[in-house]
Amino acid sequence: ESDYVISAEDQNEMNDMENVEYFKFQEFIKETLKEHSSFFFETSSLIDDLNKLKVINSQVSSETSDFQNKSSELITKVEQLSSLHNELSETLKIFESLDGIVKSLNLSSSGAIVAKESFREDILFKLDKCLAFVNNENYKNYKDIEIYRYRFSQCMTRALSLIRNYVTNFIKNIESKLQTKINEAKKNSNNDENSTSYKIMLEAFINNQFDEDCQVLQPLIEELYIRCADNDNETDDLNGLLVDCYNTYFKTRQNLLTQVIQPHITASSLVSI
Repeated sequence: ESDYVISAEDQNEMNDMENVEYFKFQEFIKETLKEHSSFFFETSSLIDDLNKLKVINSQVSSETSDFQNKSSELITKVEQLSSLHNELSETLKIFESLDGIVKSLNLSSSGAIVAKESFREDILFKLDKCLAFVNNENYKNYKDIEIYRYRFSQCMTRALSLIRNYVTNFIKNIESKLQTKINEAKKNSNNDENSTSYKIMLEAFINNQFDEDCQVLQPLIEELYIRCADNDNETDDLNGLLVDCYNTYFKTRQNLLTQVIQPHITASSLVSI
């Protein structure tokens, strides 16, 4: 519609220029498509690898979970077995200690063994623990438990008998030594029982010296008393041991105090006459 006429050459040149731009764009699009296709392929391949890794991870997680559960079960069993082993070891120590206790008691030819701390630790305290175990109702079905109960009771009676023997002999020795000193004091006072020096010496020997010498026996008497009070099965036998100690003590006190009391009784009788 325009009156401007374009020559054929100009038209061809213009068409060529448009085709060049078109082909350049077309090449650009083709390269872009090629790159995108390559990227898509790589992405797809990566996604496939990730999916495979995800499956592997799930398997590993499952296997790890199973391993953890089995490990927890094994740990629990090991702890139970360890606890059982410790319990059995402690139980065996109870029964195995019998031979050692019996041997110690049989070799104690001298009653002086009871004055040692090892006697309390290795014999008395062990016997307390052993007797508590064999008398426990929870263990009444153990094999030969009655035999061990009887033998441990015998050992306790034997051990406390050693205490009784030591205490009574010790008190008798104290009496003998004090009586010797009293006789010497009486001799030095020319057999004058009314002399002041003799009375002072007699008072010191009978009361102060006697009490001081007997202090060493208190822990042993307490050990004997405690077991007499706690042991229901052997009360009669063990009480007899304690009574022997009491009788020896009071007999000795009576023998010594008579030497103080008798002169007063004699003097009172003469005054009455």
